[in-house]
Amino acid sequence: MRALIVATVAALATTGCSAAHRATAPAKSPGILRDLTSDRSSFGVILDGKSGRALAAFRVNNPIRAAVPDGEGGWYVGGGFIRVNGVLRKRLAHIDANGHLDAKWKPEANGNGVSVASLARIGSRLYVAGDFARLDRRPRRWLGAVDAGTGKLLDWRPPRAAVNYPVLLAGRDRLYVGGYAVEAASGLIVLRPDDGRTDPRWRGNVETSNIEGGSVRILALGEKRLYFAGMFETVDGKTVRGVAAVDPASGELLPQWRPPLRSRFCTACTTIGALAVGRRRVFAGTPGGVVALDPVTGAIDRDWRARIGLTTGIYGGAGVTAITAVGDRAYLAGSFDSIDGARRRAFGAVDLTTGHVVGSWTPRANNAYGSVLVRSGARVLLGIELTRALQFDVGGLEAAKQPFGKLDLLLALSGAGSVRVGLGRRCNYESWTETGSCRGRVTTWLGTVRFKSAGRRRFRHRIAGPSGRYFVRFVPQAAGGRPQPPYDDVFRH
Repeated sequence: MRALIVATVAALATTGCSAAHRATAPAKSPGILRDLTSDRSSFGVILDGKSGRALAAFRVNNPIRAAVPDGEGGWYVGGGFIRVNGVLRKRLAHIDANGHLDAKWKPEANGNGVSVASLARIGSRLYVAGDFARLDRRPRRWLGAVDAGTGKLLDWRPPRAAVNYPVLLAGRDRLYVGGYAVEAASGLIVLRPDDGRTDPRWRGNVETSNIEGGSVRILALGEKRLYFAGMFETVDGKTVRGVAAVDPASGELLPQWRPPLRSRFCTACTTIGALAVGRRRVFAGTPGGVVALDPVTGAIDRDWRARIGLTTGIYGGAGVTAITAVGDRAYLAGSFDSIDGARRRAFGAVDLTTGHVVGSWTPRANNAYGSVLVRSGARVLLGIELTRALQFDVGGLEAAKQPFGKLDLLLALSGAGSVRVGLGRRCNYESWTETGSCRGRVTTWLGTVRFKSAGRRRFRHRIAGPSGRYFVRFVPQAAGGRPQPPYDDVFRH
């Protein structure tokens, strides 16, 4: 059974700012990123696109989930935050290329959840999607638009409940909207950018409503193809599960693009966490890393691969959730702590031609999660969550292998520290399944496993007591820090 003392959290995204507005100063340097506690903190990090060097950072009180460039080197950002560097901004903000907050741009998203999950810009219009009921203090459910310059609400009204949990992508003369189809017939629709009406010529009907959790979740636009991924079974009336490409003008399925990335265990979904279009390839983020696909056929380029690793991912958990290309580099963000064996925590860069890891900034936190990367001019905005607390995982307690005569465990820790291991009895099983805690007394402390850095170590110990139900308790502790809350696991001896 997998144990996560610090659970990974939802993804982030960020966006930028117009030089036409007066700005308030951010932190003077990325030193703000070192101001961490055991609680997870969210940041926007601005990086040099050529070198991957961190140039500036700003703090948000909840994750950034969406970002788009503002056309002047900055970004518009959205998420679950209500403060940016301590200044009130309700789920939307405008940041310039140096991390300065736009002092005048103040639209708000309110009601329900609340979070802004996706943004797109076409000309002077900024389209906003997420779990909200009001935008700029006026009724707008799920989707609306504001003026990119002033932040004022526009009288742009898409079909009521066109899709739920929408994800947006700007086309040349249209707005692509993916999500879970409710009243709309398709999980992928096209809206006119001026009035929000649907395009009657669009034929790309993506069936999502017959799958629990079905939706179009990822969109990427190439010169002649619109690529998308999610949970669906048919496109344009033809069986295509989880990943597809259509003509961006008509929605007609392009059946020759068939990447071999479908999940072995889920016929309706894929393992793709991100898509990005490069000069000669389409890049797809998977739990194992990033693969390069032929833009016409979807065939995997076997000579190009950027592999990722996660020390505490004994039973999975690694993934790439954002990719963006700048010059000769591809930047990656997600849940990982290495790329091709090099230490890269939640963010890193690879050569766009070979896939080999190249130098870039990496945070010094014990645990990190990055989900959004957006280029604006020569710079890149990264949304990231950091904490000093350790992430812990354990393998070897599978129910199918019980009863045990001895413990033979694999312990994983995300940074330097230790794990104390204890043994106890009298665990309320129902309480444990709900809370992860046995609340019983440890009768014997078996020992402490020490880690000089992030890694995995084996722990073996023979069990001397009578047969019956036992529990094992793990207490992680960061080097120089306090013990974290314990994690208990039940087994039979």
